[in-house]
Amino acid sequence: MRKAKVMKRINRWMAGTAVILALACAARADVSASWNQDASGNWSDTSKWVGGTAATGTTGVASFTTAITASRTVTVDASP
Repeated sequence: MRKAKVMKRINRWMAGTAVILALACAARADVSASWNQDASGNWSDTSKWVGGTAATGTTGVASFTTAITASRTVTVDASP
């Protein structure tokens, strides 16, 4: 009987850990984004991105084609 209680607690702990890990991985998902200002700026400035989120991750795509009409500089001051 005691062994069953211990196993139940271990199973709950493992399930809780799995949920936390899944949420942590989902929070760091790659995001594609478009620059929405005809201006230079910092990568981390969320006001310069459509939707307020900068492109992130290894497969996220940053698009600079729609708003920019002249040479601009985007300073990568955060990990994309």
